[in-house]
Amino acid sequence: MDSDFLAAKMLSDFFRVITTDIVGDERVFESVYLFLDEGEVLVDAKATEAELVLSGLRELINGLPYRFGFLMSFTATGALIEVTVSQHLLKRMTIPYVEIPMLEDDAAKDFLRSQLDHFRTTDSKQFGTFYPFCEEAIDYIVEHNTDVTPRNLFKDCKRVFERATRRFGVEPGELINKDLAERILVGYR
Repeated sequence: MDSDFLAAKMLSDFFRVITTDIVGDERVFESVYLFLDEGEVLVDAKATEAELVLSGLRELINGLPYRFGFLMSFTATGALIEVTVSQHLLKRMTIPYVEIPMLEDDAAKDFLRSQLDHFRTTDSKQFGTFYPFCEEAIDYIVEHNTDVTPRNLFKDCKRVFERATRRFGVEPGELINKDLAERILVGYR
């Protein structure tokens, strides 16, 4: 394909074909949802490059008037999105954007505990705990995170866990303590 316009047109044609009634009410897929993450990259891109992407998205949306949902994720404030995204796309929004505020410290801890519990078996002895982290390590991760979002919490917990096991020899059954979490994260702040 020699242009973004053609690529968007072909993608919309493909989505339309797989959501069109074939016989009666039968179709390959009921609908198509496209999720575009890290939309904030458009903020940092050159205006001409961002406009090409946004124009391609407009063509994609125009080519799919039915059975298509488009979701775009930004790590930015609502005002920044309104400045970045072209008016022709903002006018096409059928649902207003949802802003997710930063988590308070207690809510962040509850969120992390619930995520850890989600992946445990119901008869796990660690259910309701922060294992493989001690609570003080979680406190450190939460308190020293400038943007307390699920994504940043996950990144820091993953970083601490991977380094603790790979570089510092933490074995299954052992807890990652606050001092180790601080030692690992201090280079990333």
